[in-house]
Amino acid sequence: MRAGSGGLQGRSVRRWAPVAVYMAVIFALSSISRPPDLPSAIGDKGGHALLYSGLASLLVRALAGGWRQPFGARTGFAAVAYSTIYGATDEVHQMFVPFRTADLADLAAEDRGAERALLAVDVEVGVARDLAVAQHELHLVAGELDRHDHAGRHR
Repeated sequence: MRAGSGGLQGRSVRRWAPVAVYMAVIFALSSISRPPDLPSAIGDKGGHALLYSGLASLLVRALAGGWRQPFGARTGFAAVAYSTIYGATDEVHQMFVPFRTADLADLAAEDRGAERALLAVDVEVGVARDLAVAQHELHLVAGELDRHDHAGRHR
């Protein structure tokens, strides 16, 4: 089956390609010798946290099989661990970029960002699940009301 045909391979590529592209963007940003300063409201550590929250979100999506898919502790732990490990490799990479250094405080910020993303994705999945249940229940009630109304007209 071809990747674009919608089979298992195609679904896998659609889940994992955004992760690979996002990691490449992080690598490219880390290769800049003198990156621009972020706004003071975000700061350097906030930028690291935001960047790695995005990576962790994409990893949860890929590992769970799509957006809004329920996921367990293993999936969440794996997403945070993979994000943090990639962050560690990125810090090592920066040791070889002129005017850049590896910084454990940056790695800690990246880990915190990944953890916070996990919480946000978990809440969003829970809200989506609750909305789906409520919609199903409303559909059942509407169907019951229609049957009751229809039976009342034929008496």
